[in-house]
Amino acid sequence: MNDNFDEIIDFLLTTVRESNGIEKINLLLKAENSVFKIERNKLSLKYYNFMIEKDLISLDVDNKFRITKNGLDIFNNGGWLKYIKDEKNKLNLLAEKETIDFEKSKIDLELNKWLLKTKWLPHIITIISLLFAVYVYFDSKNDSKKLEERIEKLESKILIPKNESKK
Repeated sequence: MNDNFDEIIDFLLTTVRESNGIEKINLLLKAENSVFKIERNKLSLKYYNFMIEKDLISLDVDNKFRITKNGLDIFNNGGWLKYIKDEKNKLNLLAEKETIDFEKSKIDLELNKWLLKTKWLPHIITIISLLFAVYVYFDSKNDSKKLEERIEKLESKILIPKNESKK
């Protein structure tokens, strides 16, 4: 919708709200005398039908337009123009969120493809690490045995001369 259309809807919503129930003909005359110069024809009916369709106003039995709860909420929150601006912002945020979700799903897909290619890599690394740990454990036992043998040889060499010296 164009800006002029939204400005007219905002003007009519304000007029209905401030009049607290205005007759259809009076609203048309007020609109004709406004800056917008709305003519009483199918074009002007387009605005009222739009407002009724959006549940901003309703036409009651005595042929008066009254603001609805939805229309009052919009009016109290800054009017139709602010409502339209907020709705556009919501749509922009929603579109941005969808774009971000799409990008995230592309990244997830790439990551999952990589994980499928390398699904055995963590298992292989774990097995290699386990084998290395077992090797280091047994190697350290051999080293400690060798060290123990060296200590015994040194002790025996040291003890033998001491024993000979005591005699």
